[in-house]
Amino acid sequence: MILPRRNRVAALAIVFAVLFVVAVALQALIVVPLVAAEEGPLDALEAVRRAWGVFHPWHGDAVVGLELVGIAAAIAGTQVAFVAPLVGRPSLSASGHSLRASVVAAIFMALFLTGGLLFALLQGALLAVAHPGQSTSFEHLELLGEPGIVAVALVLVWIAAGACWCVVLWSSGSTRDPNGLQRFVRWILAGTAVELALSIPLYALARRNESCYCSLPTFWSILVGTTALFWLCGPWAVLFLTRRFRRDWSRGSCPACGYPRRTGATVCSECGGPFQS
Repeated sequence: MILPRRNRVAALAIVFAVLFVVAVALQALIVVPLVAAEEGPLDALEAVRRAWGVFHPWHGDAVVGLELVGIAAAIAGTQVAFVAPLVGRPSLSASGHSLRASVVAAIFMALFLTGGLLFALLQGALLAVAHPGQSTSFEHLELLGEPGIVAVALVLVWIAAGACWCVVLWSSGSTRDPNGLQRFVRWILAGTAVELALSIPLYALARRNESCYCSLPTFWSILVGTTALFWLCGPWAVLFLTRRFRRDWSRGSCPACGYPRRTGATVCSECGGPFQS
């Protein structure tokens, strides 16, 4: 457990504060790949410096400052919700560790990544129907039909995909075993990899015919993907630090319902599921 001697509220507050400070300090890393792509080959430190200048213009701009604080709070808040079962004073009970907060955070990230993937697919469709040299930005949705209908179709597909993710993740999160968080992290990482693998080459193709990179759907896809990678750093760190606790939990509690294991028992007295050896 993280901060095992603290009560749950205090422990979650401490973890949130740490993750919030890290998010504020390192938000610029999210746009480093895009800065490097626009500015040409740069060494790592120069790319970070320029990204910081783009992403952190604190010179008296209160609106931008509040936006950055809001983004950092959202990142830290969802990270805390995801790792909540592993934070605070451990307590074994008949109900086990609820993964409800983790499932909600995972659903949020799944919806976030689904939106990024849809932007990448939209960019691919625009490139497929556009003439050579023609712009494929958001402003040219008419290439695919009536812009309003295209936008509504995208929203409906996003809602349908989100509903599927909700069902899958909620069902997977019904287990009370904290080791289930590793599975969620692997799924989010796999989704991020697929999205970036699709977005980056499409962005390179579309950028040739566009003067404003931020008007391209794949610009936002890459931004979503890099944000997801940044977001995963928090859960990865907590999972690494709690690996021993999770191993002990799996041995001492039922992986299906979380009910504590009785001495010498090979199956759970609550649900009948087998214990790990």
